[in-house]
Amino acid sequence: DHGTRQIMLRFREICGRLSLWVNGMPVGSAEGMFVPGVFNISDAVQPERNVIALRVEPLADSGCFVGITGDILLYSLPVCGIRNVIPSMERSETGKPVLRIALTTANAEGCSVRCALMDGNRVMGYGQGSVQDQTALLTIPADEVVFWNPLAPKLYRIALILSRGERIVHTRELTFAFYDADYHEGI
Repeated sequence: DHGTRQIMLRFREICGRLSLWVNGMPVGSAEGMFVPGVFNISDAVQPERNVIALRVEPLADSGCFVGITGDILLYSLPVCGIRNVIPSMERSETGKPVLRIALTTANAEGCSVRCALMDGNRVMGYGQGSVQDQTALLTIPADEVVFWNPLAPKLYRIALILSRGERIVHTRELTFAFYDADYHEGI
């Protein structure tokens, strides 16, 4: 349903200056070496057949390689939804791990966000918050987590639910690992 979804076109890597048109309408440009390009083409697409055209030109300092590498994805997102999810691990005053989840949204001002930290199908903890200025920050105690290591990799899931009142407007799931690193100056 085009009215409730945003149509996105993503280029994994662009090398040069890319210009993009959909059905003869310019929809954006991006430039750089090995940089991703994401375009919202919702205003240019038609219900039936569409024509996508692009041009990639070399940058002045790019050398001889110009083009697109990797996947090109066409996908849709809800108009109101969760856009970016950034999990990070911190330690509380007692040294126990705490999962902090920063997220950005689109058209979700005043919505509530619920989150579950899961190990397989087992819920390890919950967090909740409200969207303000299209962002939310959630905190979940993560006392029982096992840190990832190459000999015993351990993955967890975050399940997010964005609601407006009693109505769920978007869900999102993310798989990740907890990783503990020490930094030493001079090494």
